[in-house]
Formats: sequence, C-alpha cells, structure tokens
Amino acid sequence: MHCYRFTPYFFVAILSLMIFSCEEEGPAVILDEAETLSDTTYITSTIPSAQDKVVLMEELTGVRCPNCPDGHQEVESILSNNPGRVLAVAVHTPFLGQPFPGEPSLITQAGIDMESTFGGYDGKPASLIDRVSYPGEQYRFLGLPQWVIRVNERMMETTPVNIDVASTLSSNGNSGVISASMTYTDVASDHRFGILLTENEVATTQIVGSIEVEDYEQEHVLRSYITPVTGQGFEEVALEPGRVFEKDFAFDLEEGWNSDNMEVIVWVSDANGIVHAAKSKLGE
Repeated sequence: MHCYRFTPYFFVAILSLMIFSCEEEGPAVILDEAETLSDTTYITSTIPSAQDKVVLMEELTGVRCPNCPDGHQEVESILSNNPGRVLAVAVHTPFLGQPFPGEPSLITQAGIDMESTFGGYDGKPASLIDRVSYPGEQYRFLGLPQWVIRVNERMMETTPVNIDVASTLSSNGNSGVISASMTYTDVASDHRFGILLTENEVATTQIVGSIEVEDYEQEHVLRSYITPVTGQGFEEVALEPGRVFEKDFAFDLEEGWNSDNMEVIVWVSDANGIVHAAKSKLGE
C-alpha cells in the first residue's frame, strides 16, 4: 500500500484521503566527481573466487508517510531472510518527508538528486532494486509487492567484480577515510562505482497509519554520498580478470550523526543497473 503523492504541502489531507496518484519526472543529475586521496590500479596474477552477488535496495520513505512503516518492515524481512545478500538504503525526500517540529530533517540533497535522476513513482513506499528498469513496469521505483520478487531474481545473477570496503575515523571522530578495493574476476565494461554513508537507529517521530509515534527508529538512513549518486567512472583501462582498483576517499560527519551506528556502502554498476554491492561498519 502506498502513500500517494499530492502537493508537498497537502500532508493533512493525504492522511485521510489517498485517492490520487502522481508522477515525478526529473532531469538526469550531473554532479562533479569526488576527489580521491589515493587512486591505484594494477593487475594481480592471483584472481580470487567471485563473491556472491549482493542486491541493493534504495527505498523512498518519509516520516510523514503513514504506510512507509510497512515498507520498513518489508525491508527488514528481506534482509533477515537473505543474510549478507541484500543491502538497504532508506532515502528520505521532501514528499511526506518534512520533519516534525523540533526534529532534525532526514532529507538529503543526495536523496533529492536520486529521486530526480531515476524518475517518477506512484507513491511511497517505493524502492529501486539494483536500479534496474524492469520491462513492463511504468517506473524504475517499484511498489512494495514487487520487492521480494525482484530481489530474488537479482540474487540469482552473478557479479564480475569483488568489492572490499574499510574505513578509519579520525581521533576526534568527526572525519575519516574510506578505502574501497574492487577486483575483477571476469570481463566487464562501462562500470561506475558509488560510495555512501548510512545510519541506523535514528529516532524520529513517524506517522504509522493515523498515529504519530515518537522515538520511532529509522534504519539504513542515507546520510551522504561521497561520490555522485549516479556513481563515478573508473580509469580508462580494460576491466579484465585480475584488474584491481584501490581508492581512498575522505569524509566528514555532521553534528548529530552517531558514527557508532553508521555504515559505508560501496556499489558497482553497469548500464543496466548495480552489479554488486558491499558494506562495512564505519571505522572498521
């Protein structure tokens, strides 16, 4: 069940009368690439075994969306049923996402860019599944009933690249460095990579049905993208078995973020969608 889209200011009516649907189309977002602290590529003679393909869910959600807790529960069910095979990002955007008085906003510019880049949706909750555009679907953002079906399909795919990610925090805990290693086990082309930060256990007020629930724990909250949301290109070298990319990126944490509850996600995509993803706890 969706929260259907009205104007951004029609929150009160939308809780009692959800009879319209909407489209949200936007132009592709072109952003500057992030600057790497170090950037190395080489060929290794020892090609590792391929990792199992990991699926990435990017869920549009909002604190004022009465049906979004259903989406949160579905995401947690998918994660628990497929340990280590699925990663989730909760993307809070202005539609039904404006914070309650006195509470910090979970909306990010990265989320707005993502919503604009990947086009329309019928309402929230809605999710990208590996950013794939599925035949027969009107939108790339899919409604909740499609999530399990598409995740199961994507888990059957293989990936040509292994991803390993680690990070360190500065002594004051306000910044750090992310180290991503991507090793190719098969031939590939036209790949990009993305790096982002998420936070778990973020307490906010959340509309659940018709009730305002205080101290609702938001999980997998998108905090920031280190790269552009559409990813960043690799050097112009052949993506062949044994090709390794090692990249370091600096990051800063904003006031109010709890680094103990944060994770780093790295993904690699081709022209059809995300081919693999990996995560690690921030600071490990």
